[in-house]
Amino acid sequence: MSLTPRSPRRVPATRPAVSLLLLLLAALVLVTGLRCGGSASDEAAILASTGDLWAAPQRYEGRRVRTTGVVLGFNLGQADEHYVVEGPGQRRVELRGVDHERLAAMSGRRAEVIGRFHFTEDTGFGIAVDTIRVVG
Repeated sequence: MSLTPRSPRRVPATRPAVSLLLLLLAALVLVTGLRCGGSASDEAAILASTGDLWAAPQRYEGRRVRTTGVVLGFNLGQADEHYVVEGPGQRRVELRGVDHERLAAMSGRRAEVIGRFHFTEDTGFGIAVDTIRVVG
């Protein structure tokens, strides 16, 4: 038996570097996945009822909003076919930028809508939809 101490086993320097790299990659995938899925955004959506949007359109103009209501279609099959989200008191806001077939499948159902709100005297109340999903 030797009394000289053995040198400790050396852990390769690449092991901690690889672990750190994998951790950073996982974080990047998580953040990217959340953004693609619509769960995160650079600009948070403001919760507003359709009544709020009608009562103070200047407050929400150009801003991302989140609202809920029943999806309804009008003038179906005609050139001016359009869909709205309707809240209490028949406060309707047009849904823009979404395929009409997709909206037709949601017609009559309650949905949550997230998108950029716009109002003009010519075009009325509208949301350029980022995401829409049936709720409840």
